[in-house]
Formats: sequence, C-alpha cells, structure tokens
Amino acid sequence: PLFSVLTRLNLTGSGLCTEFQANLLAVYFPWGTAWLLYTGGHTTALLGWGGIFFTSVVVFLAPIFLALHAIKESDAVGSVNVYGGYLKEKSKQEIALYILLLGSIASITFAVIGEFR
Repeated sequence: PLFSVLTRLNLTGSGLCTEFQANLLAVYFPWGTAWLLYTGGHTTALLGWGGIFFTSVVVFLAPIFLALHAIKESDAVGSVNVYGGYLKEKSKQEIALYILLLGSIASITFAVIGEFR
C-alpha cells in the first residue's frame, strides 16, 4: 500500500498524470494483476516462463554472443587458454562458438517445449 501511495503522489505531483490516471497506474493495475496471478497456478506458470527466458539469456545466450563479439572485434589473445591449445585460429574458435550457440538454442527450445507438457 505504501508503494502505491508514493507512486500515485509522485505521478500527480510531477504533473505527469491526472489523479484518475495515477490511481489506475499505481493502485488498481498492480493490485488487480497481483489478484489475478494469486489465484490458481498462474504464479507458478509466470515464474516458470520467466525463469526459462531470463536464465536462457543470462546463462546461455549472452556469454556466447559476448565471446563471438570479442573474437570478431579484437585481435588480442585472451589470458585463459579456453580451448586447451586445440583451436588456435580465430576462425576455428568462431566455428566452435557457433556450434555452441546452436546447442544452446536447441536446449532452450527443448525447455520451451517442455513447459507445454
């Protein structure tokens, strides 16, 4: 309740919203959404989907895209020997990262399919 009151006062005090609009945005919308999600298994479903998408990006996709960007944009050799001396050329490292990206996309796809079952 305190967050809703402070948000409503900030919205009306700054002149960004009328009092009716501020009540809709700060009070009725969050409480109505919470009430809808509180009943049944909607919260569990929301957490499941949110976990899949957030974890997929943070754990799988972002590090691979960051590594691909680093290999394409930099000529510097890294301080950690990631490939154990097997892949010394940048082109082979890039191919290995693309294969890893395909595997990550496949695992994310399987996780999404698993949520429907």
